[in-house]
Amino acid sequence: MKQAFSKIWIIVIVFVSVGGSIFLWPKDCGKWAMGPIIQGATFTEECDCIGFKYRPSRLGGGPIYCYGIPFSRHCYENYGEGRVEVSCEQIWKEETPRGELPEEKWIGTYEYSEFAPPNQTWFYTFEVYRSVDQIKAWLVIDGFQTQARIQASVQEKDGNLDVIFEGYRPENIGEPYQQGDLLFSLEKVSDGEYKILWNKLQSNLKEPGVAEFKKLEQ
Repeated sequence: MKQAFSKIWIIVIVFVSVGGSIFLWPKDCGKWAMGPIIQGATFTEECDCIGFKYRPSRLGGGPIYCYGIPFSRHCYENYGEGRVEVSCEQIWKEETPRGELPEEKWIGTYEYSEFAPPNQTWFYTFEVYRSVDQIKAWLVIDGFQTQARIQASVQEKDGNLDVIFEGYRPENIGEPYQQGDLLFSLEKVSDGEYKILWNKLQSNLKEPGVAEFKKLEQ
């Protein structure tokens, strides 16, 4: 009996001294920071963790801990319940000069709507924003039989802005596009008015005529 108790105590001591150091001591699991443009977005460099992860509640950013065994890391742009994996090198280029990019003048929020009798409507919200050292965009389309949530990259070409499909964001319904598809381009007509040059993304109207986004004042 005494030998059995001795073995139990040895196991407990080993677990506390070895297992405790593995499972109970918080280990570095990455970091997070608030995104610069989209409200509520965060950037994270985050490990996989056998155990559980903990992110202290702080303003603007902070560490991520793993109470367990941390291993491979990944980087994400997070939007509410969804996330898009991105390059870790891209996120944390703290020494990269944040000079003006050609697409930076397009930053802002744009709106457009369509109507088809008797009661079919569609509302488009298009936002161009800066993400670290790139200019990106997202597109929301709500209306009759439509709920699109699209993440895109943008590129200025011949004075217009090309909008290129990257992926789908949370709550999107339907997946007709492939990565790299040119969705549409914007052509500046005047301050605040931008003609839509349809491509893979098409108007919901049979005869759309001239379609223009209106840029909201910031």
